[in-house]
Amino acid sequence: MDFIDALVDGFVETQVQLEEQDKKIKLSSSDGTYLTVSGIKQATGLLRNALQRLEEINDGTYKSDQKPIRFDKDTSPDLLGAVLDAQESVNKLVDFLYG
Repeated sequence: MDFIDALVDGFVETQVQLEEQDKKIKLSSSDGTYLTVSGIKQATGLLRNALQRLEEINDGTYKSDQKPIRFDKDTSPDLLGAVLDAQESVNKLVDFLYG
């Protein structure tokens, strides 16, 4: 490969990188993008907190005077339903992004 070919290849690669950068958007409150990502981050935090509480409830550490309680899919249909609903929502988001 001579100098001109290398220069052209470098230019084309730079153009592709610039075009990819142009496709990326900045989050904005005026078009709903910021609110969307913010909501997903809040939901993720809530799910992490819920997992921590589940672990504490099952370990008996949620409250100092509480004994361990078996709180899982087998003992709580409400918990199972809520987790399956959350999983379905996440699956739909992933399908939307990568589908």
